[in-house]
This record gives sequence, C-alpha cells and structure tokens, in this order.
Amino acid sequence: MRLRCNRKPLPRYCLRMRIAKGIVLESDLGIDQGRLRAKLLVFDSMKHMREFWRRVLFKTDLGPGCLGAVNSLMMEVVSFKNGTESKPWIETDPRYFCLIGLLRRHLTMEIITHEAAHAGIYYAKLKRRTPWDECIRRNNDEAVCYPTGKIAAAIVSVCRANKLIE
Repeated sequence: MRLRCNRKPLPRYCLRMRIAKGIVLESDLGIDQGRLRAKLLVFDSMKHMREFWRRVLFKTDLGPGCLGAVNSLMMEVVSFKNGTESKPWIETDPRYFCLIGLLRRHLTMEIITHEAAHAGIYYAKLKRRTPWDECIRRNNDEAVCYPTGKIAAAIVSVCRANKLIE
C-alpha cells in the first residue's frame, strides 16, 4: 500500500503551542536507525491530556478510566473521482509513527508497557504498510515485541532523566 505524508503533521515542539497546557515532559523517542520517532508527552492531569487530544488530534475517544493513550497518526484514505474509487493509501505523519500520552501521577511499569505495546503495534503496522491487523494475524510477534521493548526502555530512560520516576 502506498504511503503519503499528512498535510498537517504533528508539531515538532508541542510545548510551544498555545493550546498545549499541562505538559510536563516532551520527548522524541527513536527506536531504530531510521528517522521515524515516537512523540512522548507526559501531562500533569487527565484534563490536560483530553484537551490536547481533542484540540490537536480531533479525537474525543479517551475513556473515563484512561491513564495513558497512544494515537497512531496514521489512517487509510480512499478518494472518489467521477464516482470511481481510487486505490487506498496510508496517510501518515512524516516524522512520527505515534503520539504517546502519559500522566505524571501514573508512570508505572504496567501503564508504560501497556502503552508501549500499542506503540509497538503501530510501528509494525507502519513498517509493513498494513493499517489493520495483518501484522499480528501472521504470527509475526517479533515485529511487534522488539519495538515494544525499545519504546518502553526509552520511556523509562527519559522519565528517569527528568526525575519523574525513580
């Protein structure tokens, strides 16, 4: 499937945005030698994370018990010209394969690894250019597990360096 870059990518520096409030940590996490990164944002409260998700990503689907969230920044697009459907393509961010949002008071290994697993799945889907579940159905769990471990380790490292966890 073809890849196209989104016309409105995620900003490089979310802390500089006027609408971004309550962000206590922002970091770009690299997991391989490529240029794709995961954007990590740690929020002071759930209210601030919901507001960011709503105003920047136009998503309102964070559940009531949500203690972290990941957005793939990827969508499958189909266009119609003169009543005929084009081949689908994947529209994605040119710099980031996902956005990880965590809460400062809930930086536990359980939540970090849970959200890193979502990010690992999105990374594998983007690498294989399959926006749905094909990368998991093929029993290719290594394509998900290695990135997941690298992402979780990077989150812990950044949070420790910024004294958010011990």
